[in-house]
This record gives sequence, C-alpha cells and structure tokens, in this order.
Amino acid sequence: MTADTLSQEFKTRVLPAPRTASLLVVDDQITNIQVLHALLGEEFDVRMATNGAYAVRLVEDAPPDLILLDIQLLDMTGFDVAAQLLARYGDSLPPMVALTANATGDRQYYRDHGMQDVINKPLGSKAVREVIGHLFADLADDEADEQADAGIQDALLDLPFLTDYASTVGKPVLLSSVDLFEKMMPDYMAVLDSNMIAKDQAGVVEEAHKIKGAAGSIGLRRLQQTAQLIQSPDHPAWWENVEDWIETLRREYPGDIARLRRWLLS
Repeated sequence: MTADTLSQEFKTRVLPAPRTASLLVVDDQITNIQVLHALLGEEFDVRMATNGAYAVRLVEDAPPDLILLDIQLLDMTGFDVAAQLLARYGDSLPPMVALTANATGDRQYYRDHGMQDVINKPLGSKAVREVIGHLFADLADDEADEQADAGIQDALLDLPFLTDYASTVGKPVLLSSVDLFEKMMPDYMAVLDSNMIAKDQAGVVEEAHKIKGAAGSIGLRRLQQTAQLIQSPDHPAWWENVEDWIETLRREYPGDIARLRRWLLS
C-alpha cells in the first residue's frame, strides 16, 4: 500500500517535523518509552506519561505536536484518553497514534476512535518511522541509524551488567546460560497459562518471579521488567492487564534472546 493510499484512507495530517517538535508517549511500560526515545529523540522533544490521567494533564499544560498512545493502560484505556482529549480540544487536538499488542486488523476501528493510525507491538523501527513519516513530511526514514539501534539494544539488554559478567566468567559461560533460559521459557509460559486458566493469582506471581530472576541473571532487561509487572498483583487493574503482559512476554522473549545472543557473538 502506498503512502498516498494510506494518507487518503486515514485522513492523515501531514505536518512539518522540526527538531523542536514535541512528542508525548503514553505507555505504562518504560521499555517501550525508551525504544521510542531512541528512535525519535533526534527529531522530537520526547515527553512521557505512564498513565492516562497524567497524559491528559500534560496535554493541558503543553499540547504536544504528536501523541503516541498505548491502548491498554493501568488506569484507563487509550480510547478513554482519546475521548477525553477529543471532547476538550476537538479538531485542534494534535494527531494521535495508537500503540497496541492486540490490533484488531481493522485500522478504521482506531480512526473511528480518534486515532490517525496504529502501530503494533513489539515496536519496530521501520513500522514506527513509516507511520510517523506519513504524519510528518520531513522525518528521515533511517532504520539503520546506529544510534537508534544502540538505544533499542540498551532498552532490551542490561549492557553494563552483561559487560561485567562476560569479562568475569567469559562469553561462552554466559551463552550456555542463555541456551538454558531459552529451553526453560516454554515450560515457564505453560505454567503461566495453566495458572491463568485456573485464576491462580499466587501461582502466576510465583512463576513470573522465576522468570524475572532468570531473565535478570542473563541481562535480559525488558523481559525482567515485564515479568516484574506480572508478579506485582498490587498494581491497579492487575487482572485486567496481566493477560496482555503475559502475551507481551511470550511475543518478545524469542527476539530478545536472539538480540542477546548476537551481542555475545559480536
């Protein structure tokens, strides 16, 4: 599908993107904010909110030029945030782009709820830049940018820990630990799924704690942080969000392991 077709389909507003343009990222997972900052920090002044209420306040205080809005927040949905902002600002509201791990496959659905487009998680540099490039005419499409790639890697991996660990025990030992973790993850996920079906909160928390420890022991920062969310039942709306976090873990762990293995073999 061409950019012109997309623009017509989603009624995209094409805007200039000076380096002083501001971007508000609304997401309850800090790793996603770090990834977007790494990708877009050169073009935008990136601000962040980890819940919907704070996002609304930030827009009131200083309206951004673009809003990237996670659909599944802890305190409300992204659609709720969009509805509040649209009711208040109408056509003067800056473009909003949905971020979701559960895209319906129908982009019109998001347009009907006030979004200009949708980006699927896990966030990839090509998808992010393609969507935002349709909104901001002079945003450079440079997927291979080394600085952005380094920023993404830093969000996924605990590089200071890994560097120290590798220099102490050697990369071959660490690679063996990575192989073991990769073999164990399907069993971890199976237990999580079983406990979710049984509505066994304590069992879910216990298994997530194991994953968090195992991921942290080999420097898998993003997986460790996602497992931390799963093992924290005191989070608001934990039951409403835990299934999404588990699916995020299931989707992200193969790629994060591959990224770690490439780093170790480099």
